[in-house]
Amino acid sequence: MRSLRVSFLFLLFVAVFLGSLEAKQPNFVIISASNLGYSDLGCYGSEIKTPAIDKLAAEGIQFTQFYSCGNSALSQTSLLTGQYPHRVGMGFPMVELKQKGYLGSITNATCTLAEFLKSIGYETFISGKWELTRHYQVGTPSHAWPLSRGFDRFFGTIQPQPCYFEPANLIMNQQPYDFGEDFYFTYEIAKEAAHFLDRAKNGGHPFFLHVAFSAPGWPLQAPEQEIKQYALTYKYGWDSIRADRFKAMQKIGILSSIAEFPPRDSRVFDWGRVGAYAAWHARRMEVYAAQVSAMDRGVAMIMQKLKQIGADDDTVVIFLSTAGASGDELSPQTVSRSIPSKTHTGEPTQVGNVPNVMPGSKITYQSYGVPWANVSNTPLRGYADSLYEGGISSPCIIRWNDHTEPGLVKEPAHIMDIFPTVVELTERPYPSELRGFETLRLRGESLVPLFSVKYRLDLRTNEKKRNRLFFWEYKGNAAVRYGDWKLVFPRNGQRWELYNLNADRMETTDVFIRFQKDPAVEHMIYSYEQWKAKNRVENWDVIQAQLKPKKKKK
Repeated sequence: MRSLRVSFLFLLFVAVFLGSLEAKQPNFVIISASNLGYSDLGCYGSEIKTPAIDKLAAEGIQFTQFYSCGNSALSQTSLLTGQYPHRVGMGFPMVELKQKGYLGSITNATCTLAEFLKSIGYETFISGKWELTRHYQVGTPSHAWPLSRGFDRFFGTIQPQPCYFEPANLIMNQQPYDFGEDFYFTYEIAKEAAHFLDRAKNGGHPFFLHVAFSAPGWPLQAPEQEIKQYALTYKYGWDSIRADRFKAMQKIGILSSIAEFPPRDSRVFDWGRVGAYAAWHARRMEVYAAQVSAMDRGVAMIMQKLKQIGADDDTVVIFLSTAGASGDELSPQTVSRSIPSKTHTGEPTQVGNVPNVMPGSKITYQSYGVPWANVSNTPLRGYADSLYEGGISSPCIIRWNDHTEPGLVKEPAHIMDIFPTVVELTERPYPSELRGFETLRLRGESLVPLFSVKYRLDLRTNEKKRNRLFFWEYKGNAAVRYGDWKLVFPRNGQRWELYNLNADRMETTDVFIRFQKDPAVEHMIYSYEQWKAKNRVENWDVIQAQLKPKKKKK
């Protein structure tokens, strides 16, 4: 009898133990970069040193056709809501307009990823920048601030940063936060993220950490020790680096071995013509590369902390960029509410890409411009804010210990797919109601099946599954993707342009005139108009008219 009782208790213990294992939910760490170009990581063909991120890629899955929204604020919106940004009020960031799709902040009736996870018992943290609100002044929290949208703790900036050494609107939770003499925003984002992980360990609950780097977006500012490691790396110029990256991408398999190297952007002149400004041009890319390396150093710190607290095996780590490289040029006349006239210690700031001023310090506000952005987006056309591939194609890596079978994922995916991926991995239903509001159906698709090599191979032969529709709109630029076809309508264009991305990923040959009557193309245009109406997307001339400053009455 006693042996039966012991056996029963043992079986009960095993059942409870196995049940607890089955019920264990993974942690999530989502790391985002800003304006990181398609080829700016070592694992995507770059000469920039990114060992921590490269390790994630080697241990996880690496996407070759992952899409952002082409703008950092819109992409963070899509990431954290699982919606197209206009649908939740973020068609144009930071500005409130009359239309429902252009409120400048996410709507109250929107379920965020943090709110979903918190509702099922997760601890939730964010370190970095928050771009989902137009209310950015310290002391003016709104329904669209992090702590109001599901996060337990927040460190970082609300909207404008942009100085890495003395960031504006820096807060801890909802209170102002002072920076010290050795402060560098990228490092501090990682440090606070690591502190949050320590807190999560003590809490005993599954956790969600969103690390939203502003790096390597403008301005060009980095610690000198980071910049020094790239001395002389760029002395031979952009053409040489771009060609080297293209070859490396072919070797890795990101690009086809028979892909043709596209010509540089027509606005970029031959390196041999830079003359006396060669050192300044090289320095611009040195600083940019240093910003990427500093971010990678932060990723290493976060991964080390995960191992230290024993959470590495149980954590899904996602790294991505929220937009392609920016080709913006800054002039001495550039005015921005986020650029101060003086530093914290009273030194006057110097704004603009002026060749006799070397970038890198806290007093300089420069960008690396079209020539180096063209390198960052190798071999793709366009830049952030455009909807050509260079503006919206982003690096993306997902690593979850033994659950992700390593390899390249060549199927198209979108940043709004992250939310449904998380929902599936938690094995909890997405709520139909939250905070008294009916939730919107998630628009993305779970990426979990792509964790399997077999599924990825099967998918390449399943045309029905591959023919998914994707849509974009930003500042009057529009785009649609359907299978291998992609339509692009540039803001100043007269008609749609059409590209076959399987044969022409670089978007060099517009075949719209030839195929405009094709049923697939007509379906794409019709579907875009339907999507536009459902997602509160307005014609650009209507929005532009509201953005123009009003004339003062005499």
